[in-house]
Amino acid sequence: MHTFDGVDFWEGFEAAHIFPLAYEGHWVDHHYGRWVTIEPVKEGSINSVQNGLLLDSAIHQLFDVYYISINPDVRLKSIFRDCG
Repeated sequence: MHTFDGVDFWEGFEAAHIFPLAYEGHWVDHHYGRWVTIEPVKEGSINSVQNGLLLDSAIHQLFDVYYISINPDVRLKSIFRDCG
C-alpha cells in the first residue's frame, strides 16, 4: 500500500470471486446462494462480498488456474502443484 497526499492506494491487489462467475449457472442450479447472508446491491448472490477475496495480483493468477484453492470443509487450503 502506498499513501499519497493522505490517500491510500492498494496497488497490486485485485478482487477475486471464490466461486467463479463462469459457473454461475451451477451456482443457481444448486442454490448456493442460500448460504449468502449479505446480499449484494445488484446482480445476484454470486456477487456477494461473502463470495470474494482480496488477493495480491500474482496470487490471483495462481488462484484462477487452481494452483491455490479453497476447501469449504477446512475454510482455506493451499495446494501448490509442480509448475516445472
